[in-house]
Amino acid sequence: MNKPQYQEFLPNAMVHDESSNGTKINVIAGTTNQGTTGAVTNIYSEPLYLDVHLPAGEVFTQAITLNHNAFIYIIEGEVSVQSADHLDAIEATKLAVLTDGEQVSIVAGQKNSRFLLIAGKPFNEPVVRHGPFVMNTREQLLQAFDDFNQGKFA
Repeated sequence: MNKPQYQEFLPNAMVHDESSNGTKINVIAGTTNQGTTGAVTNIYSEPLYLDVHLPAGEVFTQAITLNHNAFIYIIEGEVSVQSADHLDAIEATKLAVLTDGEQVSIVAGQKNSRFLLIAGKPFNEPVVRHGPFVMNTREQLLQAFDDFNQGKFA
């Protein structure tokens, strides 16, 4: 098991991208197509975490590492994910898991939209969770609860 890590950044440490069509991207982790890299780094999951503000009718395109898991969560507005033969519309407060590919194209609806685009390398390990703990086995989960109850999380 790897030693836990924590990274904290003040809001002014976050970097932003802005394109000529009015798209604004808060880059939390990963690198945008324009080359802006977020402050949060993680050598294990190679995360991409973008907070995208997309004007009505505009298109946002972003490279995603092949074989990484990816999803978008719509905060406001409505967007469509563009595929080879159609658009799949997703409304606010919905999450859409993306299929495997090297790029995603997202089109804003008739209103300005905001969404999170998140992707990362899958670990392909078993997951056992309860409360705030996520481990690989039930035994590890029980040990985490025991360690917490004994005050070992100081």
